[in-house]
Amino acid sequence: MTSPRPAILCVDDEEDVLDGIENGVRRFFTVHCATDPVQALRRLEHETFAVIVSDMRMPGMMGAEFLARARKLAPTAVRVLLTGQTDLTTAVAAINDGQIFRFLVKPCPTEQLIRCLRAAYRQYELVRVEQTLLEETLRGSVDALVDVWSIVAPRHYAHAQSVRRVVAAANRARGRTTGWTLEVASLLHDLGALAAPPELALRLVQGDTDDDDLATWREQSNALTRRVLERIPRLDALVSLLEQSWNPDPLTDDDSEAHLLFWARVLVQRVSTGTPFRDAMAELARRGASRPWMDALQDAGVEALWPRSQTQAVSSHALECGMVFARDVVTTQGVLLACGGTPVSEMLLARLHSCAPGVLPETIDVAWPATPPSDPTESDRTPPADRER
Repeated sequence: MTSPRPAILCVDDEEDVLDGIENGVRRFFTVHCATDPVQALRRLEHETFAVIVSDMRMPGMMGAEFLARARKLAPTAVRVLLTGQTDLTTAVAAINDGQIFRFLVKPCPTEQLIRCLRAAYRQYELVRVEQTLLEETLRGSVDALVDVWSIVAPRHYAHAQSVRRVVAAANRARGRTTGWTLEVASLLHDLGALAAPPELALRLVQGDTDDDDLATWREQSNALTRRVLERIPRLDALVSLLEQSWNPDPLTDDDSEAHLLFWARVLVQRVSTGTPFRDAMAELARRGASRPWMDALQDAGVEALWPRSQTQAVSSHALECGMVFARDVVTTQGVLLACGGTPVSEMLLARLHSCAPGVLPETIDVAWPATPPSDPTESDRTPPADRER
């Protein structure tokens, strides 16, 4: 089976130029053409291309401006500027503004164009491999950190996992995928709260707004989270997303990931402290949550906050990764080991298995993720995740 040909997007207001490019390189690339840079930008919002080739002079938008804007929409795509002018100053400005890989002067021989596109595709593959390695490394590091978190602060861990489930479910409800930046942000948004005194840390995570003194602790918690993450290379996008989600500007795009993270966090905070789901959703509406996210969070709350339909009692040695604790796991001395709604992880299994005989209850209530209840908005229903007992 042959590999699919790399997809490239060519933008030029002259159709004969586009026809020439397509005829010359289509043996090696799948060529998509656009005569309008604005339409090309719209395509970049939902289509993926390895290489973007643009003419310099086009009506309505210069090629340098187009490639600079394309870079924001498709940062991994490699950009090539093709023009009939030889103005060196303009070329340098275009390369700097759009971080252009190559600058070619028309008329460009087909062989030269093919060599350029092959080199651009190799660069695209290098960037993708590096990005994949970075994402997998960071995801593994965060998973290890969060596993430790489940031991030292089980209620914080349960809250973070609930927010992650709601965010992922809300994106699914809107046909979107959750990238690693948003996934990690949904787990680490309250990382700094761990440094607060235990009685305050829990109130910070649960969104307590009754005490004005908590506002200072909230600012300190956010600042600490920022400082910790800023020390890790290439997490600029993550830190920026967290900063926007802590204090989302109502004047900015309310369809953004930052707004989703903010509203998911508020929803989990309210439901986990006993607010009925219907009332929590009403609060989100009063506070200005957008209708698309309201609809998505309605579905997400059903899916993510009620992930179980049946429970069973098992011994600690019968626990398996992938199960969900249906209720809090508390030792005979009253020490909380895991919260209801928390997924069973390898770290939690090791901790439970290390307990001395007689410390754990004889059985532990667990469930596999399953279909949510048919009417979760009834006022007397409260999800078990994070719930105080």
